[in-house]
Parts: sequence; structure tokens; C-alpha cells
Amino acid sequence: MTRMMLAPLVLLAALLVLPDLVAAQPVAHSTYNRRKPGRSTWAPVPRPRRDSAPNRLGLYLGGGILGDYLIDSGNDLTRFIRTGWGGELFLGLRLSPSIALELGGGMSFHDTDPNLQEHYDQAILSGLTLDLKYFLMPSSVRIEPFLQGGAGFYTVSEEGLKGREMTGGGWQAGGGVEVRLSPSLGLGGRVLYKGMYMDNGTDILPATRSVYLNHLTGDLSITLHF
Repeated sequence: MTRMMLAPLVLLAALLVLPDLVAAQPVAHSTYNRRKPGRSTWAPVPRPRRDSAPNRLGLYLGGGILGDYLIDSGNDLTRFIRTGWGGELFLGLRLSPSIALELGGGMSFHDTDPNLQEHYDQAILSGLTLDLKYFLMPSSVRIEPFLQGGAGFYTVSEEGLKGREMTGGGWQAGGGVEVRLSPSLGLGGRVLYKGMYMDNGTDILPATRSVYLNHLTGDLSITLHF
């Protein structure tokens, strides 16, 4: 009989103590905060961002297609060759996030003016250049605009590289942009002005004609970064 009378009392005491025991237990979502008052959904506490600054130092190698537009300055010799198309290769060294040195080589094929050149109807313009590149957004992950400038050595050869018609030096300046598809692969484009002072002199014969050529080039390229 006594046991039967104690049973209700024990059950009542358990019901009174149970809320305090539940409140004292650790909450499974203690590391979460509510998004807004009144909502029943839970949102994770944002983790600190990792440092995603890209490593831009090192070598890169690229190549692409090149368009060369010759600006007519009124001198007959500036019409010696006309607008042409070709290709280029370049090897660069990124010295810092903002600065790179780039060695380039290009070749483009040009029609000639028949009123000025009767021996052949196509010429090849070849060039070897050294440029300094300055990247405007060195911390950018995807898009890298840049400015560049430098100097070069150029030759104009007869069709089939039979001989050098004109040689000379020049300078170039311009800019472009590269889009990184991945840390090791990029697509780029640039526009450069190139000024070339050329003549037909050789080690044996002095120059009998000379000309300053104004070129505007544009290229699309693909680059591998190591």
C-alpha cells in the first residue's frame, strides 16, 4: 500500500524536475545562430576567409595571332608594304606582382605596292622585341590589365626569305588585358603602336633609302604560366 501511494509522488517530482534537466543539456546547434527573429531555420556562423592572393611570380610562355596595320604617312616608302597578318611567340619572367620582362618574336606577311616594288608581290616583316610590362591590378584573381613598352629590331624580307630588303630598329608601347582561366592558363589580347626606322644599308653597301614606319598591331594570345 505504501509503495502504491509513493508512486504518484515520484512521478510528480520527475515531471517538475524534467524541464530543468532538459535546459541544462548542450544544444546540438549551439554553434549556429538564427538568421532572423521569428524564423525556425538555422544558419551556420561564417568561417573566416582564406587568403586567396594568387602567386604571380615565375616564367610564362605564350603565342598567338597577330594583325599589323601600316599607317600611311604620305611618304611613298611608307606604302612599301601593306597591312598584313602573322603570328608571335613570347617568353616572360614575372619579377614581382606588378613587373615582368618579356622577350618576343613575331612574323607577319604583307602585300607590297606594285608601283614601288616590281620584283615580288609579298614581303615578310620579322621582329625581335624586349618589353617591360606593368600590371595595373596585381592582386586580381581573374582579370589582369597591363601596360607595356620596349624596343625591337626588325627586318623586311623578300618573298620566301630570299634576302633582306630593309632592316632597322624601333620602339613600341601600348597595353592589353589577360583573363586567367586557371592558375596556369590565360587568354589575352593587346594593342601596340610600333615605330620603326628602317633602311636598305648593308655591311658592304651604304643605305640609299630610309623610312620611318608607323605600325599599329593587335593580337590574341594564349599563355602558359609555370
